[in-house]
Parts: sequence; C-alpha cells; structure tokens
Amino acid sequence: MDEGARYLIEHRLVCSKQHGGVLDMDWLKPCFPRFFEYDILRGMSFLAEWSRRRNKALPVDLLVEGVERLKIYIEADGLRIGRQVHDPHGPWGGQTFPLLEALAGLGEVSPYLTGQLDRVIERLGSAFAYA
Repeated sequence: MDEGARYLIEHRLVCSKQHGGVLDMDWLKPCFPRFFEYDILRGMSFLAEWSRRRNKALPVDLLVEGVERLKIYIEADGLRIGRQVHDPHGPWGGQTFPLLEALAGLGEVSPYLTGQLDRVIERLGSAFAYA
C-alpha cells in the first residue's frame, strides 16, 4: 500500500512527474462502473483509506486539490458520473447486460461515487467543506 500511495502522491493523482500536466483528461471524470479503469476519485479514495489503515499522514492538499477538480461533477444531491467505459459505441465496443444497463447513466448522480467522495471529505475533516 505504501508504494501505491507514494506513486499517487508523486504523480499528484493524475499528473506527469516530468511536466506536471494531467496525463489523461478522462481520469478527471468520475467513472462508474469502473471495472479496471482509473479516475481521480479512485486515487483519492485509496489515499484516504491508506492513511487511515496505515496511520500515515493524510495528503490533505492533494485531496483538496482532487475535490476541487471534481467540483464540476458535484451536485447538491451527489456526484455525477462523468465517464462510462461500457458504451457499446465507445472503446468498450462489447456486449452489455441487464444489470449493467440498470446502473445510473452518464451525467446522473451515482450513490456509489457520492459515498466514496463523502468518505474522502469526511477523512479530510475541517480541512475541507463543500462550497
């Protein structure tokens, strides 16, 4: 876990160590369901949980920066889905199934993503509050 946390911290969750720019703009979009895909919230959630489980310092500035990057997806009732990889017309190109199709769609609030974001913000405590 420590090496994973080190990697995410060094890369500021989504950035190149060489030039500091975002490596993949899709990573800034909350993805659900994720399957094996990465997004900034997945990294933030990992760091918050790593800090709690390993009793390590929480990278507060990095997590606050992550929440700021997600603000365009935050609504009063939760976090909207910004990306889905199972679009049959997109890179997925595969078959879907009823359970997958029953999930919230692109642009809709995801209770799962909202809960994950809420846990990160809860871990931040007084260092961050919804604006």
